[in-house]
Amino acid sequence: MKRTLSLFLAFVMVLSMIAPAATAVAPLVVASTSSDVYRDVDGHWAKTAIETWSDHGVIKGYNGQFSPNNSITRGEMAQIIANLLKLSARAENSFADLDNNVWYTDALLKCAAAGIMIGDSANMRPTDTITRQEAMLVLARSLSIQPMVADVLSDYEDGAEVAPWAS
Repeated sequence: MKRTLSLFLAFVMVLSMIAPAATAVAPLVVASTSSDVYRDVDGHWAKTAIETWSDHGVIKGYNGQFSPNNSITRGEMAQIIANLLKLSARAENSFADLDNNVWYTDALLKCAAAGIMIGDSANMRPTDTITRQEAMLVLARSLSIQPMVADVLSDYEDGAEVAPWAS
């Protein structure tokens, strides 16, 4: 369990360091099998982590590509979390921007049912790039990590930029 958690946290740290994409990205987590060989990861510093998590069925590429330098969307993050935690319970879709016929809907509704991704009560913003603070909040909720009492954000140069809901 500790090894799995460590690998998961390492993977998430890798994802959080990936530079934002300037163009649209193919979905990170749909349509391919975990046995795919990604044409675009050879020589990439995260190749081993990508292949490991893909082999475990947590992440998947699309059309033989993984796009390792692109940011991920909120829908993609939901799919990763739903795959990793093997979530099964689904919330009812009450989100105006969540189409029931799109690949990420099931994962977002599972994350909503688990209290991991709850949106703003009206929208889930599935195609928006997930921010660092959103990703950290999702991880904290996924792992049942309680907020720290001490103000540790003041130790960081951009700590004042963290939204109150994420601090």
